Amino acid sequence: MPAATPRILVCAGALAAAIVAWAVVARGRRRRVIDACRTARDRIGALAQRNGAPDQVEEASLESFPASDPPSFGGAGL
Repeated sequence: MPAATPRILVCAGALAAAIVAWAVVARGRRRRVIDACRTARDRIGALAQRNGAPDQVEEASLESFPASDPPSFGGAGL
């Protein structure tokens, strides 16, 4: 057996191990993305069940709209 053959076998083994490791990482990433999508879908479903009813923060923002506008310093008349 030539000296290059064991070296080639070691490189091929390392390459195969790297491919397997990449597949495991990709599968874990895919699972996290699927879980995040399910969580987002559930949150959107919960928000849709409210039928447009504003929460406390949004309601306060809507009620104080004119007061929430910033003052206009240096308008066109100055």
